[in-house]
Amino acid sequence: RHGDERGRMLAKRWTGRLPESYKAAVDPAAAADDVIRFERLFTGGEAFHVGLRNEPEGLTRIGMYRVGDKVELSQAMPTLEHLGLRVVEERPTRLMGGDGALWLQDFGVLGPTDQPLDLEECGERVAQCIAAIWRGEAGGR
Repeated sequence: RHGDERGRMLAKRWTGRLPESYKAAVDPAAAADDVIRFERLFTGGEAFHVGLRNEPEGLTRIGMYRVGDKVELSQAMPTLEHLGLRVVEERPTRLMGGDGALWLQDFGVLGPTDQPLDLEECGERVAQCIAAIWRGEAGGR
C-alpha cells in the first residue's frame, strides 16, 4: 500500500510497539490505516487524531489516536452520544515503547438508525467535530 521502502520503514517503526492483543484482533488492512495515523501523530506534531472506517461486522469504528493519557470514557461517551451515535464497544490499545504513551481508543458505533454511518456522506464531518471538541474549538468537552 505504501511502497516497498516506506512500507518497510513503517513496519520497522510500529510493528514492535503494537501489543499482541491488537495484532490478533485487527485486520491487517485496518492495522495499516492505524499505522498511518500513528505516524501522523509521530511526525506531524499533533497530539490527537480521529479516524473512521466501516467494518464487515456492521459497525462503524471511530478511532481516537492520542499522545499521552487516553481519553476518559466519561468524557468520550457524551461526545459520541451527542453526535447521535450508539456506542456498542470500546477496544483500547496502548502502544508499547517509544518516547511516550500512545493510545488508540477504538469505539464500535452505530448511527441514529442503528446502522453503520455512511462515511462518504458524513465521515469527515464526524471526525472533524470530534477533533474540534478535543482541541477546545467546540463545546461539549
